[in-house]
Amino acid sequence: MEEFPKEKFYGILLQLNLNPYSHNVKVLNEAIELCYYDEYLLDNLTVIHRTLAYRKGCSPEKIKSCLRGTTKNLNRNNSAQALNKFFYMDDTKKHPEVSTKHFMNGLLIALKK
Repeated sequence: MEEFPKEKFYGILLQLNLNPYSHNVKVLNEAIELCYYDEYLLDNLTVIHRTLAYRKGCSPEKIKSCLRGTTKNLNRNNSAQALNKFFYMDDTKKHPEVSTKHFMNGLLIALKK
């Protein structure tokens, strides 16, 4: 099995103005790594929340909050054009926003290219 491309992942995060060393992004890293090896996990984020919560010894809500926090930073730190380029969104809306699931799916696609 192919090894998770950590350097490529960090490069993508930097392009999206996200700090790869923040706590929330580290949780995202673990979630994306899980999905990298089993992309069907993206069909149900609850499984990801529970799996990471079990690994980290915290609640699934804490994991969910970390992933949402990273998504909020993504939406706040990037223009509609930048988000549209990466996530193929409808940039005709005044404030298009990427959901956590859409964000993770986009990262996974970029990593597997």
